[in-house]
Amino acid sequence: MPRLLPKLLALVAVFAAFAIGIAWYGATVPPYVGDLTRLGGYSEDDFGWTEPQARFDPPLYHAHRYDAPVDVLIFGDSMSLHRSGEQTDPGSYWPNYLAARTGWRVAALHRHDWTLDDVLQHAVYRQAPPRVLIVQFAERAIVGLERITAGYGNGSGCDGAATPVFDPLPLRPLGRQPLPLPPPRPSARGVDFSLGAHHLKRRVLTQLLPSAWQPVRRFALDRAGLFSSRRDRELLVFADDLRKLDMTPDQLARQRCALREIQDAVQASGKTVLLVLVVPDKLSTYRAHLPALPPDYPEVPALLAAAGGLQLVRVDRVFDAAVKAGVRDLFLPNDTHPGVAGHRLIADAVMHSLRELGIVVDD
Repeated sequence: MPRLLPKLLALVAVFAAFAIGIAWYGATVPPYVGDLTRLGGYSEDDFGWTEPQARFDPPLYHAHRYDAPVDVLIFGDSMSLHRSGEQTDPGSYWPNYLAARTGWRVAALHRHDWTLDDVLQHAVYRQAPPRVLIVQFAERAIVGLERITAGYGNGSGCDGAATPVFDPLPLRPLGRQPLPLPPPRPSARGVDFSLGAHHLKRRVLTQLLPSAWQPVRRFALDRAGLFSSRRDRELLVFADDLRKLDMTPDQLARQRCALREIQDAVQASGKTVLLVLVVPDKLSTYRAHLPALPPDYPEVPALLAAAGGLQLVRVDRVFDAAVKAGVRDLFLPNDTHPGVAGHRLIADAVMHSLRELGIVVDD
């Protein structure tokens, strides 16, 4: 027993240290708001946004619901509609701005809940096709796009058919403006042991695991002022943003071919025009201010557009210009999703593409 005593005391000391750490973090760490701060164990005091966002209340489009005809149907991901656990307010997403400016009926479905064939075979779609179908995905999804492109890209559709001429959709602006959305303010609370344990776990793993194994990567920016957070010279991103570095030109060409075949299949009826909307990754958006990125970092939207024919919304160009102009919180500093400035610009880019296709005709 005397020989075991030191080991028992050491074990008790370790448990006590962990208990104290959990209690300390549970009392002092603000609740997580962003997905990147939560997954990486970073503090909202350092990376939380501090300038107001905006939202429509109630939202102006239908999310996760398609039970009536619409003018615009979005088949997308968390860049277009809210899911449980995400901080973006449903009234802040870009489809709200599209609906406000046009008065169109807009709905959005999540690609993790639906397949593209589910959408195209849905009774409402078949009886009253939308004038516009937008296939949206985050740029990093290009490495695993098969849930969208399954069954396409195996034929000779890479050259594609000519785009039919579509009648314009009348504009009926709603005259609605978003309301200010202030930064989150944590309410008074006691010790949150669950939060404390999570934060301690993430901090320990951050110290022990190589950066390549971390779910969230941290980069130094070469300028300040692009975020309203306290640490505005640091960038948090999903590690998955780096996966496209391993893509080969052939893989990217196959995805472009599959998307072109989808475009031709959707437009064959002459009733629905298709847009492909790739929301740039946070890492791609700020690449001009990231000296650590390799010089051959792939610009996926530009590569998809290079061959021509794909009706691609060039959000990447709009975001590049916004970063160059110093727009703050284009992406939320604590999150992988755009801020309200980004969502407004996505809606602008969609409107521009629809104008080029003759769907939007200004008076």
